[in-house]
Amino acid sequence: MRLRLGLALTAVALVVCAAHSAAEGPASPPNPVHIGLVNSLFVDVPDPLVGILMKPFSGLMRDLTGLNGKAAPAGDAYAIAEKLKDGKLHLGAFQGFEFAWVQQKYPKLKPLMIAVYYDRHLRASIVVHKDCPAQAIAGLRGTELALPMGTKGHCRLFLQRHCTNANGPCDPKAFFSEVRRTEHAEAALDLICDGKVQCAVIDEVSWQCYKGVKSGPAKRLKVLSQSEVFPAGVIAYYDGGLDQATLNCVTRGLADATKNRKAIEIMSLFKITSFEEVPEDYADTLANIRRLYPPPPEALVAPAKGASNNAGAR
Repeated sequence: MRLRLGLALTAVALVVCAAHSAAEGPASPPNPVHIGLVNSLFVDVPDPLVGILMKPFSGLMRDLTGLNGKAAPAGDAYAIAEKLKDGKLHLGAFQGFEFAWVQQKYPKLKPLMIAVYYDRHLRASIVVHKDCPAQAIAGLRGTELALPMGTKGHCRLFLQRHCTNANGPCDPKAFFSEVRRTEHAEAALDLICDGKVQCAVIDEVSWQCYKGVKSGPAKRLKVLSQSEVFPAGVIAYYDGGLDQATLNCVTRGLADATKNRKAIEIMSLFKITSFEEVPEDYADTLANIRRLYPPPPEALVAPAKGASNNAGAR
């Protein structure tokens, strides 16, 4: 849960706070600033908790800037892009791969800053026991999978697109004999070590952390398959939706977010280490992921807000 809410909530608060506090020119942000969060950021998060978690950030914005900001889940990636285009939203928080999909339809949708947790290049891994005989994900059919709560979207996408049957890609619940939910990635990997499940899908940062903290158990594990590089999550705007002075202020403020004690605490809690300028290779990464993982029908881009992908979990 924390991994997803890092982008969804921390970025929203810091974007608006930074934009107002760093302002040096006469231009000012809209009042209120409307920020849309893509629904897929809230998988595994119950609706009531989403509302509770939103409230402190509005207070933080007022305390630090006096600025009124309204942030809320605002539909799937296409719905947010359309609202940005229509001026109903000013900023949007997207998962990187979903941004790649919608930017193809809305070319005037622009990345402003990316949210980073140690590594701007995201990867997903399927981890198994070192003695696992499978040579590829196809060899795991009928085994038990551990899926940590709050698993990042790129990990879910990688898993979903590589679970196949005779008719092509299939739902993981039809591919694995059981999908066990764990509290976090460490618990999922422990289950493999204990022989209670045969595989787990985790992000690269979690895998590297596990190897550092539990080097002994990690030696009993191996990565069966690793994904291509996925683009980092992004704060985006629609070209012309905000004036350039405000955008410049947002960029400067986000870059300096780690100098703010309160911001550091929030970023640490939600596993964001920095906000960074959009890297030069970001457009190429978007294009590559769009090619390798073509977008599904728009209606299937994201589950309903607060919905949990627990179907098939037993």
